[in-house]
Amino acid sequence: MRCSRLFSLAVAVGCVCSLLTGSASAGNPTKSEETTAGPVSISSIKAVFVVKKLATEYSVDVTDVSKGTKKAEAWILRLTLVDPAGSQPPGNADSHAAVDPSCNNSIVPKGEQYFPPEESNIRELITWTDLGEDFIWYHGDKGAYLPSLYGCDHKKMGPSGHQGSVTFGMTSNDGNWSCTVAITGTNLALVPEYSAAPTCTNEVRRRVGDLASRVETEIVKERDAVALVGKDNVHAREAFTDAAGVLAGIAGSAVRDGVPNDPIVALNEASQFDRDAAHQDLDTKDGRQKALDDAAGALKKKRNAAAGLARFAAAQPRR
Repeated sequence: MRCSRLFSLAVAVGCVCSLLTGSASAGNPTKSEETTAGPVSISSIKAVFVVKKLATEYSVDVTDVSKGTKKAEAWILRLTLVDPAGSQPPGNADSHAAVDPSCNNSIVPKGEQYFPPEESNIRELITWTDLGEDFIWYHGDKGAYLPSLYGCDHKKMGPSGHQGSVTFGMTSNDGNWSCTVAITGTNLALVPEYSAAPTCTNEVRRRVGDLASRVETEIVKERDAVALVGKDNVHAREAFTDAAGVLAGIAGSAVRDGVPNDPIVALNEASQFDRDAAHQDLDTKDGRQKALDDAAGALKKKRNAAAGLARFAAAQPRR
């Protein structure tokens, strides 16, 4: 019996048609991989269709031996095309890939919804933060989960099943490592599917690298502030004052991430130079010169700080 003839019956029991052919969602491998980073080990996402639940179950294995209280974990469902628009599942000419807003898994409570701007290719994004290492995407028809009227439109499936991606993200107990892994579509077969290997990031490396980039931005702003001296003294003072506050904040962040003392001292000294520049009498020639000298000192300290932060970030392990 052809799968296409069975499809009208299959939707009544939640996408069983592809189960009969043993087909797997396009683009997802059938072998699990594991990524280790620092104290964290995380597996690929495993996706299995569960007939009784009319759903795909997704799971990961996470090991986190870092110190701390509790690691942060989240599952994210993005309703977006993962197949070419209008493409058909094998053996089902009645279905064409399209985003299905009714298939947003709202039957699972406590999901935080976000609707991106209209120009985004994502129709809806839902995040759950209390599900641990297992997630279920229900995709049966309306009426399959009574008394709830939640359900999906099976005429909007593509080769990868229902259109969307499932992402798992976690941050280690100590906050120093984060990992993400994603898989596309819904598994419509009993054979497990797996995502590609996870990506893990040293968060200290990333954060301190971002701090270095912020200091580089402040160097550009310092030059802009210098150009205002004698031309627009009100805004010059504001620029120097703002710079002092930003640098103090960057120094505080650097301390929290264990950055060595030299870049932090340079940041604080640059902040003091900017405060001094802001308090000079810019309406006098002598005051303007003192402000310019202060700005030159701030620029030198900022360059030293940016270089020190970049070195520290680069020295952090990737694995």
